[in-house]
Amino acid sequence: MLVASEDIGEDEELFAVPRPLVLTAGNSTIPASVLEPLRDAGPWPPLIVSIIYEYLRKEASPWHPYFRVLPETFDSLMFWSPSELAELQASAVVRKVGRQDAEESWKETIIPLMKNRPDLFPLAAGDDDAKTARLVELAHMAGSLIMAYAFDIDSDDDPEGDESGEGAWEGEDSFEEDDENEPMKGMVPFADMLNADADKNNVRASFMVGD
Repeated sequence: MLVASEDIGEDEELFAVPRPLVLTAGNSTIPASVLEPLRDAGPWPPLIVSIIYEYLRKEASPWHPYFRVLPETFDSLMFWSPSELAELQASAVVRKVGRQDAEESWKETIIPLMKNRPDLFPLAAGDDDAKTARLVELAHMAGSLIMAYAFDIDSDDDPEGDESGEGAWEGEDSFEEDDENEPMKGMVPFADMLNADADKNNVRASFMVGD
């Protein structure tokens, strides 16, 4: 988190991130044909697949430096073992995790898509089950990054240029799919270090048409 060394004026611009540097499905160099089957799947699946694609490209990806400062492992409930979750059996939160539902959905949608393109999603040698398990692992990583850091991104043809950027997905420890009419999601380098505390004065992200 950043700490201001002097007072910040109201509506003062702190920094600007050009739209091409925002990691979205549209900005990724992944071929559009790969994401075509996910056209009506809502904002999550295309971004998950794009993040995995760019992550596997390593130094070839323009977002490689960004991935280097993002976490690769998480300790949220989605990653707890069944025995660990059993300790929370009396809590309603266990029913909201949705790990099994998320993985079943991925295995029907994004996992086959990625397995059909080993040239774009190179994996270590192994049998089909091992490759599926690795892609599920990567999908959990990408989904967790979206939950923790993604912003709502206005489309380029939105004439209002409205503010969003309350940060990410608050509260729910679940990869449950959102309505397909949800705004586009994007990972905004640097912006995720800004405050996102509802009890404090937060920096807000404003998206300008044509940036």
